[in-house]
Formats: sequence, structure tokens, C-alpha cells
Amino acid sequence: MPTYAYRWADGTVSVCSAKNKDEAAWLFDEVGPISRRLIIKLKSPLLVTLRADIDERWKLDSDGPKLGEQIGLELEERCYPRYDKVYREVMDKLEERNEILADYPDLRKRIEEALEHDMKDTERKIEETPETPDIVILYPKGLPGQNN
Repeated sequence: MPTYAYRWADGTVSVCSAKNKDEAAWLFDEVGPISRRLIIKLKSPLLVTLRADIDERWKLDSDGPKLGEQIGLELEERCYPRYDKVYREVMDKLEERNEILADYPDLRKRIEEALEHDMKDTERKIEETPETPDIVILYPKGLPGQNN
């Protein structure tokens, strides 16, 4: 079953498995109003690790990977392209010198600016892309029984 992602204006990403884009839209619509045009079809299969939690019933497992490695990498690349690129460049430099990001506020600022750019880009895309309400897709000529 294909995997789909939806990037929200607040920067969060929802992921689901669905038969097709329409079913994914129906599932994402449970979270909030969406535009089908902004749904991303992923190549990676969905893998999520959960653990039982007294307060929330189920919680993403914090002791290990929250997502499968493949989908985690693809989400970064597809949903936050500038952030992903800058983050990798910075981390590669630090690893070569065996240093940590906390010691380099200028590099941290580069990553923050890249993330901010991706967030603003998503907000712009959402504003420029009209919502596609289900009623228009299911009944392009109006609701049954209406005088069209």
C-alpha cells in the first residue's frame, strides 16, 4: 500500500498508508482542512514504532527510531529540502573535525535559517494552492436532488 505525507503550515508532517491519494486525503482531513495538490506520494514504506503510555495510550517510542530509516530520510528530503541540505553539510563538517553543533552558533543559525525558509515556503504553497473540498470532487455538478 502506498505511503503519503502532508506538510502542514505549522511545520508538522502527517504520514499515512492509503490505497490512493483520495483515501490519503480523507485520512489527512481528519487532522485538518487540506489541499489534495499538496499531498506527497512517498517511495518509502511506512514504519512507526509506538509504545504503550498511561497518559496518551500510545506514544511514539523515544528509546529508538520513531520512523523507519528509509522514510525518515525521504521525509527530510521531500518536506524540508533546504533544511535537510544545510543540516547534512553542517554535520559533515563537524564530524570531520570531531566537534559538536552547540559550540558553533553561526552554523546553528544557518540550520535555523534553512528551516525557517522551508516553513515559509510551505506557508506560501498552502496560501497559493486552493483547498479541494470533498463535495466538489464527489459531486462536481452539485449535490443530488439540487436544481443544477
